[in-house]
Amino acid sequence: MPPGRLSTPAANFAAVTNLAAEATSECVACCNQPLAADLATETFHGPGDGANRVTVQNGSGLGRIMLQRFAVMAVLSVMVSPNTWPRQWTTVPAGQYGPEYAPIGPWGSQAPTAAGQGGQAILIQQGYLTWCRGRNGYVIQVQYLHGWPHTALTADATAGSATITVDDCTGWAPVGASTFGAAGVIYDGAAQEAVNVSASSVTAGPGMLTLTAPLASPHQAGTLISSLPQDVIWGAALFAGAAALTRGASSTTTRDTPGRGSGGDGGADGLRKAAMGKLVNYRRTI
Repeated sequence: MPPGRLSTPAANFAAVTNLAAEATSECVACCNQPLAADLATETFHGPGDGANRVTVQNGSGLGRIMLQRFAVMAVLSVMVSPNTWPRQWTTVPAGQYGPEYAPIGPWGSQAPTAAGQGGQAILIQQGYLTWCRGRNGYVIQVQYLHGWPHTALTADATAGSATITVDDCTGWAPVGASTFGAAGVIYDGAAQEAVNVSASSVTAGPGMLTLTAPLASPHQAGTLISSLPQDVIWGAALFAGAAALTRGASSTTTRDTPGRGSGGDGGADGLRKAAMGKLVNYRRTI
């Protein structure tokens, strides 16, 4: 909070918002990638790009591309062109590419688990990426979904409703052979409940999610809905506490187990160290 007794509610809200943004930024920096689900488009050159991101498997002839982010939930499109101008793109047909290791979500969910499992590479049908044009003979463009779906309500939701309006639909809708989309939790105090998503009005960005079962409780606009693991959420809270201490708060306490505080010892540095420990399973290493 801003110092002083004359701080307005608007100033306090702005300060808390800035702390949340700073904590999110530190989580991203710690993990070398955003963890909330995102629709990413990457361009590669290969094979033989020097970093082994683009290779051709000797036995199968399949093209293999190591993407920059994990866990890859679904590959939406792949295009290949000779590495010359103007580009002459060939769209690889659906069903001829996919994640090398798809995440295994809880209860049939397509969202990754808290174990930080899931692949970072994709495979492409043989023939689209070869050595016939030599090193870096092709340019490849990949669009894919990765991470953990994470959003918030943008309108009040009533009990019994099977649709909710949210600020980000990315990653929630079913992809591939999933029987339903991502599973998440509505974090709303005593009204907390789990939800599964069966459809989305858009692939990414603000829209409407359709649930597999009606809501048991009403929820106000702004309520958080997330598939992010508890370790990630606590890591963000610890980073926020460290930021608050750095900005001049005299003390802060976070809860580890009922009746037991944690993270206060060691000041801001202790909180950051604890946060990094929470996020260790989600760091991108390649």
